[in-house]
Amino acid sequence: MPAKFADRATRGLDDPAVLARAVADYIAGMTDRFAAREHERLTGRRLLA
Repeated sequence: MPAKFADRATRGLDDPAVLARAVADYIAGMTDRFAAREHERLTGRRLLA
């Protein structure tokens, strides 16, 4: 997660709504290709063949 989102997420540890918004904003900004690559990197499984 880039620093700008990580900073917001860290500040949101006391407020679940702030943390959820930081994570949602990060995911919303992902391209489909980036999201698929991150999924594969984190899980070791490809989404599409």
